[in-house]
Amino acid sequence: MAFIRSSLIALACASYAASQTTVRIDDSQVYSLSNPGGIQYSSIGWSPVTSGDASKRYQGTYTQNNVYGSQLYFAFRGSSVTYYADQAPGFGAVTLSIDGGDNVNLNWTNSGTTALYQQAIWSANGLSESDHTLVIGNTNVNNATIGLDYLAVTSWNGNDIAPSVYGPGASSVTQGAILVDNTSNDISYSGTAWEIWSTNANATTQARYFNRTEHCSRTPGSIATFTFNGTAVWHFADDYSGNSKLSFSVDGGAAEVIDTATTGHAWTSQKMFWSKTGLTPAPHTVSITHVGTDGDFGCVDFFMYLPSTASSASGNPTASPTPTPLPISPGSKSTPVGAIAGGVAAGVVLLVLIVILAIVFKRRQSRASDGQPPNHETYHGDAAYQTKQVDPAYQTNNLGHVPMSPPGSAPAFDQRPYSPYANVGGGASIAPTNWSGPTYRGIPEVQ
Repeated sequence: MAFIRSSLIALACASYAASQTTVRIDDSQVYSLSNPGGIQYSSIGWSPVTSGDASKRYQGTYTQNNVYGSQLYFAFRGSSVTYYADQAPGFGAVTLSIDGGDNVNLNWTNSGTTALYQQAIWSANGLSESDHTLVIGNTNVNNATIGLDYLAVTSWNGNDIAPSVYGPGASSVTQGAILVDNTSNDISYSGTAWEIWSTNANATTQARYFNRTEHCSRTPGSIATFTFNGTAVWHFADDYSGNSKLSFSVDGGAAEVIDTATTGHAWTSQKMFWSKTGLTPAPHTVSITHVGTDGDFGCVDFFMYLPSTASSASGNPTASPTPTPLPISPGSKSTPVGAIAGGVAAGVVLLVLIVILAIVFKRRQSRASDGQPPNHETYHGDAAYQTKQVDPAYQTNNLGHVPMSPPGSAPAFDQRPYSPYANVGGGASIAPTNWSGPTYRGIPEVQ
């Protein structure tokens, strides 16, 4: 019986491992209209690198930044994440924040004379099955450059690492939705209480608003309205201990009060707090009212809405095409998803057979015992799955919003085609997205 129990545990572990997949997100998988779940880079300082040995970099690409305060943002769902980058000769430093927690300030020294490629700079393991956000920033004045080769995320199910409620690629948002940033003319802000706020990397903690900006009011009773023609709408903002409660109403209907300060010790950004679906295909107006305490932040980062002319397909349909894997780089190994599925199916059949044999064996053993008390066995080995709680000692007194400079003094956004924010300006909406399915919107390689 001990052998059968051990076999069951081993089979369970094998089936669990087979269901998990390591998905690589290359640095070139930039946020775009057709890739809303891609990496969001700051508009200034990030650029593709052509120097160095491209053959030693994953997919032959590398993105680098040499501007202090610049960031990148990525939202995902998985049990672990690892950050890979070059290590140039000499000193290097980078700052990271996982799930809005305190910064992890990393330093390293490459004592050699040549660059080291595809180095695992940092990783977080034992993550929960909920959404996670990663912000990487350039915060060390003595280190002029940070970079990204790729991120590796261990999924919970196949190659699906899409977050549920974080970022424009949130799977809870219906396919075909349009993103409207907080600076759009479709959003009206009452009075002078609403101000534009921005985020930059700093030495304590960091969040990243979409397109770097967010409208916030600290005055109870202040109102923001969003007008659209569609059948569904979603509101996104940051989650911060100093945020207020907001009241949401559609077309003057019943109000819903939402608390936008739920993380307590952390500060996350681009989180979906409220949504309304099943609206009639017609123009609608969403009213947001600050109903919290004076001085607390009531914010709008962006809205997403489903146009009346769009189909109402769910953001998470039962069946959808799987993203096409990227070509595998030399030296890397890949397990086809079909093979994994076949292995899991075979494992399930084997598990059923083992259970049947165990039942038969147990009945025979029970008859042979002729009324003797059963011999209970206790498993004293290590737990099948060890987890690590990602919950450092956070300090909230250093968190906060940074006021945006007046429009006239704001830096010009990078208009290069490579820039993920080349469409900034004029308060325009972002065109409908062309999603390929509810899974990760990029084109990851499945290992």
